[in-house]
Amino acid sequence: MTPWLQSQRLDDVVFANLGHDLGCFDRETELDEFRQRIKGATRIELTICSCGGDSVVGIRLHDVLRLRHVEVLISGQCWSAAATVALAGRHIAIQRGGSILLHSPVAYAVGSPSELRAEAEQLEKLAGRIASIIAERTGQTMATVTNWLSRDTLFDCEKAKAAGLVDEIIEAPRLPCVEAPTCQGPSGVGPTEAEALFWQWATAFGQVNVRDRQAFGRELATWFTRSVKEES
Repeated sequence: MTPWLQSQRLDDVVFANLGHDLGCFDRETELDEFRQRIKGATRIELTICSCGGDSVVGIRLHDVLRLRHVEVLISGQCWSAAATVALAGRHIAIQRGGSILLHSPVAYAVGSPSELRAEAEQLEKLAGRIASIIAERTGQTMATVTNWLSRDTLFDCEKAKAAGLVDEIIEAPRLPCVEAPTCQGPSGVGPTEAEALFWQWATAFGQVNVRDRQAFGRELATWFTRSVKEES
């Protein structure tokens, strides 16, 4: 199962990616590993493309990030619980074509009347906390935010900026259409599908600026030895 929160650290900077099904699988493991990884980091660059997930995890992750220097890039959907996480950013950018969806948290419960009342009270507390987070970050009144949360409220990038949910709209990078190298294997056939996709990605990525070219080359060599295998 692909983790919903992936991160990598380079010196004092952490690069993280928030994907779909936020908190729905191994949430404690992912959160604990993330907390350890960001200890002492001077900056966190968080990319979000997520349709949401667990509202409690969204708030917990927001609280982990909100006192740190976090730069957020919304590269597609930033819906539901993912929006709560995004609002921890000191600077929030959204790619043109991206969107933010706000609504109150929901739960599916089975139980006695007292158990259902307790669940409803918990949901109301969650909704209140989420509304406070949104109001604080955007400067909107609680009445406005509560109205947003009363239903599914979708913001395109322009509306999100006007509402104060994001600071900047950026153009999505345009990747050139490239062909994979026409290398021939021992059998005379062309590259595998994975090989062709890799070359498309590598070519589209363009120039890579690194701090230590030789060290970067050694890391690539290690990755090549470990991960690139010939088909039998």
